Amino acid sequence: MRWLLISGVALCFFSANAQADRLLEAPAIGPRVGLSKRIQLNLNEYGNDFGLELGELTLGLVQMRFDIEKRDARLHLGGGNADSFQLQIDSYVMVRRSQARVQARLDLAVAGHGFALELPDFDLSTASVSGERAVAFSIPFLEGSF
Repeated sequence: MRWLLISGVALCFFSANAQADRLLEAPAIGPRVGLSKRIQLNLNEYGNDFGLELGELTLGLVQMRFDIEKRDARLHLGGGNADSFQLQIDSYVMVRRSQARVQARLDLAVAGHGFALELPDFDLSTASVSGERAVAFSIPFLEGSF
C-alpha cells in the first residue's frame, strides 16, 4: 500500500497485484436451483413456520406439518386429559393428481376409558355443481389399475 499526499489530502493506492488476484478468484456459487424449486421450498418453509406458530398459539391443540415436494401433510387436532375427557384426531393427507387421500385416526378417552378408531381412507376433490364450487367426498371400496 502506498500513500500519496496532495495538498493536504492523503490518497491510498493498493498494489495492483492484490486487486488483480481478487479478480481472478472464482466466485463461490452453489448448485443452480430453478426459480420454481426455490418458490416451492420457500412456500414449504413458510407453511411449516405457520404450523409451528399455530401450534404455539393453540397450546398444542392444532399442529400442522407440510411437505410440498412430496405433496403430503400431517394434521393433528385435539387435546385434553385422558382421566376426564380427551379427543384427538390425527390425519395424513396425500395429494395425488387432483384429489386428496386422507387417512385419519380418532382417539377418544372419557373418565380414563379410551378407544381408538381407524377411519377408512377417503378421497376429497373439488367439483363444479351448477356453476358453484363443491367438495366431493368419496370412500373407495375397490381400487385397481388396468
